[in-house]
Amino acid sequence: MGILKWGKPHIQIGKVGSDGSAPATWIDVDNPVQDTTQLTTNDGNTHEALGEGGELVDFKQEKNRYEFAFELFVKKDVPMPVEDVDGVVDGHYAMRLTPEDETIEGIQFSKSTIAAKDTYNTADGQRKPYVMRVINETDGTKTIKPYIKATGNGTGNG
Repeated sequence: MGILKWGKPHIQIGKVGSDGSAPATWIDVDNPVQDTTQLTTNDGNTHEALGEGGELVDFKQEKNRYEFAFELFVKKDVPMPVEDVDGVVDGHYAMRLTPEDETIEGIQFSKSTIAAKDTYNTADGQRKPYVMRVINETDGTKTIKPYIKATGNGTGNG
């Protein structure tokens, strides 16, 4: 086994309760299209207070924003993990990812919205890209948290 968090991921998503509670069940996402699983960090807005002469008096950085994306092949008799209506998926979803080496820490987040698209080309057929826009935590904790798949019951530490 390696030491890096790379290789074929195991992705699970779960619908967050209407009261914000953690998912009661998790959906196993089918094997994504190669090299499409990606967590992107978008820098938070910055605010500068400049004094006369242009010197920096103070600086404020807002929280980063995150997007988690993956793309699936549309396969015969393999359901999509969630249903969308013209790209919109109802509700909020949590996500947890286990790297190929299950003994290495993965990632998870507790709330996001999901957008979906439909694409098609003759080389790959129909594909469905998903983008999860992660909602920042408001309790002072990190939004992207570590995740290690639990042995036995499969509930993990999230």
